[in-house]
Amino acid sequence: MSRNHKVMHISCLHPWNDTRILFREAKTLSKEHDVELHAVADFKTRVYEGVIIVGLRKKKPWLRPIQWFILGWRSLRNSATVVHLHDPELLLLGLVLCFFGKKVIYDVHEDVYEDILNKDWIPKPLRLIIAKIYLFFHKLSDIQLSAIVTATPTIAKQFHNRQLVVVRNYPPLDVYSNNGQDFTSRKMHYPVRLIYVGTINRTRGVLNIVRALHHIPKGFEYRLDIVGSFADGKNFEIEVMEAAAVFSNNIFFHGRLEFPQVLKLMAQAHVGLVCTQPTVNDLAGIPLKLFEYISAGLGVIISNFPSWYAYLEKYPPHEFVDSTKSEDIARGIIKLVNNWNSFDTIWEQARTDIMSSYNWHTEGIKLINLYKSI
Repeated sequence: MSRNHKVMHISCLHPWNDTRILFREAKTLSKEHDVELHAVADFKTRVYEGVIIVGLRKKKPWLRPIQWFILGWRSLRNSATVVHLHDPELLLLGLVLCFFGKKVIYDVHEDVYEDILNKDWIPKPLRLIIAKIYLFFHKLSDIQLSAIVTATPTIAKQFHNRQLVVVRNYPPLDVYSNNGQDFTSRKMHYPVRLIYVGTINRTRGVLNIVRALHHIPKGFEYRLDIVGSFADGKNFEIEVMEAAAVFSNNIFFHGRLEFPQVLKLMAQAHVGLVCTQPTVNDLAGIPLKLFEYISAGLGVIISNFPSWYAYLEKYPPHEFVDSTKSEDIARGIIKLVNNWNSFDTIWEQARTDIMSSYNWHTEGIKLINLYKSI
């Protein structure tokens, strides 16, 4: 591909300011290509750092086929030669676009088959049927599409496309050095600032995080900031809010925030929470927020999955917990805070070491090279 090719990133599930799609991939590609992002937004058009964003209204699940047709119509009318899909439900559209001569890339953020089987909001009798339908399009797309991008090596093993690239969600170095926030190690003071950033659902362990506060001893001053939107239905949202009701002076729900606002909260926090539950999808994946918390200089409470241990060997300010047990999450928080001062002499070097090993720069180069090769 030559410079200034036109590229469309499309999604009917992800918001326009999704971290991987906008702040990692689209922004990186815009340095060499003309990039449009068509995703869920409450506006028609906007330009962000060279990326043209075209909004798509959010729809209920049963109305999303309307979005497929809208995105298909936009893609066919657009002069873009490359269409980059971010949703498994757009695979049929991707195959149609191939027929019309578009180069199509499928970006796989998670193990979709396992994710479908673990969706609480899908009736159990339908989960396997939907998963099998996805598997059919998965295999067909693996053969027909121009390239496959996956977020982890484990997901990549499910594909055999000749243009297969793993692009991990590591954080960009410049975000944590050129934004006016102080992300160097911070002294512990009370109240202890805890933060969770991400989708609020059952598999991310948010309910157990809130329940853990019941096991925090009296006199331990803390504040918990929860950033993100609910994604497991109204009943789950009610369950979380009921559990949080007794901590109204300690828990603050911010909803979904733009990344600069998230960075501001991280700069004020001490401890980031990654209490993912042990589903097949999450055991195999690497949590993006882990690297964002580390890059922001936070201590980390993290699920004790064996595959995650290697990423924290060089970063002492952490505590592994059994994320299925709220009392163990509370134990981890208290232990990390009590040992805080012992990290002072090694904190910044540990942070620097892990950022040099796990950063977006090398991942972005892989994405740029993929675009040059198709």
